[in-house]
Amino acid sequence: MEAKLKKIGNSKGFIIPNAFLKQLDYPEDFIVEIDQEEGKIIYTVKQKAREGWEEMILKDLKENGPEEQLLPDVFDEEDFDEYI
Repeated sequence: MEAKLKKIGNSKGFIIPNAFLKQLDYPEDFIVEIDQEEGKIIYTVKQKAREGWEEMILKDLKENGPEEQLLPDVFDEEDFDEYI
């Protein structure tokens, strides 16, 4: 398979066709580690993006309990009766 490098913002990249990814059975969202070796660019699937976040959050909630809202809810003091 060939792919042409294209300008993407201040960088360059290429599109990996979805059919190609399906053949490799990669998840929809994954992180790739990029390296170079002897003039070759090597891409290695490192992990799914956000993999393990749910377990980490649940563990934190179990150990520390839910945190207070960082910002107050702006609708707490609103009266919506006039809109009903």
